Amino acid sequence: MKLSSSEKQALLGPFVVGCFVGVFVVYATVAFNSELRLNGDTVSTARCIAEAVSGFVLSVLGTFGVLGAIPVAFHRWRAKENRNA
Repeated sequence: MKLSSSEKQALLGPFVVGCFVGVFVVYATVAFNSELRLNGDTVSTARCIAEAVSGFVLSVLGTFGVLGAIPVAFHRWRAKENRNA
């Protein structure tokens, strides 16, 4: 399945937005875990890294899927349906 140039542009925007949202989630995760450490709770570094990475990946995939992949797939489906009619 080859993407047209307009589809590539339509997918690039949500990907970049997802990366920005993911970076914010990573920052919030690290800040929250740092606050827990200041309050005396024991928080493992591996858990903090795992939460940050999973938050980033889920943010990128969620934003990319909802704002990019689903609309492009819907547009392709509608274009194919109109061609067959």
